[in-house]
Amino acid sequence: MNCPRTSNQERAKWRTECREKLASHIHPQLGIAILPTDVKLITKLEDLYQWSILIAGKAALFNKQLSKHSTGAYIDLCNGAGVHFKAVLAEGAADYEQEKRLVATSIAFDALEKKWRERSNAELTMPYLLPLGLLGDNDGEILVALKSGVVGDRRGILAFVTLKLKLNSLT
Repeated sequence: MNCPRTSNQERAKWRTECREKLASHIHPQLGIAILPTDVKLITKLEDLYQWSILIAGKAALFNKQLSKHSTGAYIDLCNGAGVHFKAVLAEGAADYEQEKRLVATSIAFDALEKKWRERSNAELTMPYLLPLGLLGDNDGEILVALKSGVVGDRRGILAFVTLKLKLNSLT
């Protein structure tokens, strides 16, 4: 079986590196996370970013799809990100800020929901632990931990109960 030519392997290496470099340029510049495999030089209306050419001589790099370029072009693209060209929000990306706020709000609500769910699990579990003698007067710290959600999830409570049973069996 024939092995791929060294030049093809080199070109593939630079293409991958170029995609990673461009994706890592877009993220801090615009706050948009793009997978390296999804980076485009020729953007469409639905894309959230487009390229702003800062040096006129580099515009030709953006007339071709990324996968169609030569090794030299990949090197130019890697070295030119943020210097010869930069990523900017696309015209159609005006709604992106609103979408970003909605995602941030959703994440905040998810965190609150998790906290309240853990606390609820702890409060629901405590009445079952008390009659079994798994929580006593000297377990004040554990009660505080359960109420605050530190060991509020079921796995944390199960681990605590298992440990408590082992300790009780040793005494």
